[in-house]
Amino acid sequence: ATMVGVVIARTPLIAATRTEFLLLAKPTDVATLVTSVAYLKPRITIICSIAYTCISLCIYVGLEQDGPDSDVVGFFFGSLVVLALQITVILFVHQAIGDGIRGEVEAKQERKYRTALMSLLSSMCDAVVELDCQRRIVDHASALSHLLLHGPGRSLRGSTLNDFMPEEQDQQRFDSSLEDPNTPMLHVVLRDCL
Repeated sequence: ATMVGVVIARTPLIAATRTEFLLLAKPTDVATLVTSVAYLKPRITIICSIAYTCISLCIYVGLEQDGPDSDVVGFFFGSLVVLALQITVILFVHQAIGDGIRGEVEAKQERKYRTALMSLLSSMCDAVVELDCQRRIVDHASALSHLLLHGPGRSLRGSTLNDFMPEEQDQQRFDSSLEDPNTPMLHVVLRDCL
């Protein structure tokens, strides 16, 4: 309702000639575009913009012609260009904001799934370790540090699990198991700090 009020309040109804109407219509078109983007209700805004353009055309045609610049066809096409620009900007802004919100929701959902997965794994395993794409430990991995008797102060962030495997054969099997997602379980020997 506010958008309709803004559009109607800014419609230049006080012009007596087409030239005066054009002088009043140009800032009104800019104001309508700014308010269109500000309210972010694309359907209502597009309908209001179309209504504003139709009302402006009707008013312009009804005014007396007072010079060579008061061509109805030129005003019609100019109004269509402004309307197309308004609709394009409105849809672009709406899409960009929608994509941003959608991305935030997906990221929040991903964090929830990750937290649930880590909680489930922690209840089943003695230590849960997350690796990055270079196969380095992402966080401090305090449970693994305790398991390997490194003590509470030692962070394993940035280490690879291969650093704790004394056997070359275990390292190779571990590397090949990471590349094959169908590996059900892998038994390797990890070296503790002793």
